[in-house]
Amino acid sequence: MSDAENTTVTKTCTQCHEEKIIAEFIRDRSIKCGYKSKCKKCLSLNTDKDKRSEYLKSRYELNKEEILAKQKVYYESNKEAHKSRCKSWREANKERISATISAWNKANKEKLDANRKVWREANKEHIAATTKAWSDANKERHLSLISNWSKEHPERVAAKNRNRRARKKLSTGTHTESDIQNLFTLQNKKCAVCNKLIVNGYHVDHVIALANGGSNDKSNLQLLCAYCNLSKGTKDPIDFMRSRGKLL
Repeated sequence: MSDAENTTVTKTCTQCHEEKIIAEFIRDRSIKCGYKSKCKKCLSLNTDKDKRSEYLKSRYELNKEEILAKQKVYYESNKEAHKSRCKSWREANKERISATISAWNKANKEKLDANRKVWREANKEHIAATTKAWSDANKERHLSLISNWSKEHPERVAAKNRNRRARKKLSTGTHTESDIQNLFTLQNKKCAVCNKLIVNGYHVDHVIALANGGSNDKSNLQLLCAYCNLSKGTKDPIDFMRSRGKLL
């Protein structure tokens, strides 16, 4: 091909879809037209992933509206085929999808919790209505789920019950299951009064009893063995410790 033809004959690249002069394509005698289907620029981009990614991104930004319009037309014309392909891909990549979601959730835990909190606050009535409708329609299963959950999380249930009783008595402060576990560790798994091991069971005691105006906050809690807790009752903590010979 002459130099004149190199600057006048054109060909459309199958990758960038731009019409360019034939000199922008590499010769290939194995192809009927005698030239590669992709231009030199696109072929070089294919060998460099970063450059190709940057090129595709810039090309998308320049032709965003046109690309989105074409995608919409294609989707509307091929809805069922598109859904079928997506379903097949999800079925074939379940583990990959699960791993990706799990990794994203771990990396964005604070953001996810914040979004969930905002959504729950904005949809309180909807959540309450949906929950009630489901529980009314599935009473036996609902009761079974509650029972199983309570058996699996006894400490959390106990903490919720203590907080509820404290609210009824108009006491300030709340505590969680984690607060109790921290106390258990800080007390070296022993009763705070008699130092007896409480690994087989313990009572959560309010140092200053709720009946005497004590708080339900973790700072007013201690773990006692059953005997010490029942002996203490609503007594003043100092008077009780003196009766045990712990204080003068």
